[in-house]
Amino acid sequence: MSPTRREFLATTTPVALAAVGAPALLRLRVDHTLVIRGGLMFDGTGAAGVRRDVAIDNGRLTAIAERIAARGTREIDAQNLIVAPGFIDVHSHAETSLRADPRAESVIRQGVTTIVGGQDGSSRGVEQPDSFAQYLEAFDSAKPSVNVAAMIGLGSVRGRVVGQDDRPATASEIAQM
Repeated sequence: MSPTRREFLATTTPVALAAVGAPALLRLRVDHTLVIRGGLMFDGTGAAGVRRDVAIDNGRLTAIAERIAARGTREIDAQNLIVAPGFIDVHSHAETSLRADPRAESVIRQGVTTIVGGQDGSSRGVEQPDSFAQYLEAFDSAKPSVNVAAMIGLGSVRGRVVGQDDRPATASEIAQM
């Protein structure tokens, strides 16, 4: 026995609607957290910039291409803008304030994502650490918004061994340092 008109419509209508709506549903599908489109990208080698799309997922760069077909939950049109992953400040003194303000907004707002501290002879940023490991742990515990690379300042090492005396270090002190 053939189905009634009502049974036929009840069976075929959802299938028809799914087929008609499928392209729209595919357009809603997102593949990346963020896609930055058409920005001028420089690679740091001195080469001319190139137009590229950049995809980011959960805070990590996942694709760079001339054109990324996939969609992003958020998309930024970067036409006429420069796209860079972040800058490294190799002579920063921001580490001195990271414990008080780990957000480091004055640094982040300039596009700096990594700072290098410990120049000029001082390993500053923590109060008299007993070791370089403690110095680094102090940064980790502050959870700064920037990456921190740290050097052991020569003045900190000298001050620990020689003190504040204005004199040449002895051979023994040099060996200890």
